[in-house]
Amino acid sequence: MENQFLNRLISDADDMVKNIMASALEFASSYEKMRLANDAMRAAKSVYDDAEHEVTYTIMFDNEQYHTAKNAETRKALLDRAIDQSRRTGSLAKSWRALQTATEYYERMQSDHIAADAHFKAIRVAGQLVDGSLRAATVDAYRISIKEG
Repeated sequence: MENQFLNRLISDADDMVKNIMASALEFASSYEKMRLANDAMRAAKSVYDDAEHEVTYTIMFDNEQYHTAKNAETRKALLDRAIDQSRRTGSLAKSWRALQTATEYYERMQSDHIAADAHFKAIRVAGQLVDGSLRAATVDAYRISIKEG
């Protein structure tokens, strides 16, 4: 009876090691995906920023309405409206959509990584519990074998 219990604990410990390894691989994979998504988001942001600077330059230096605006607030509103319109249908549309897509993907990968981290921590704690049970059972089995032997 005692031997069956110990064998069951050993089997549970073996399963737990496999679960920990699988969870660690999942965690590492989610980290790598998040890192790559962050790189893609940064690249998309750089492309978008360059394109926005071109639009801003064009508005500030080539737009008659901008130059005849009465104050900085009016000029800022004109620039904001032009950038917004360009994001929807103009020269910024493609890079803006790419940035939005890359940002959303990064946020999903970040969320997946957080979930993988929580899963890994939970599996690790369960492994520690199995480890403690196995150690206690081993000590008990050793004590019994000394008494019998």
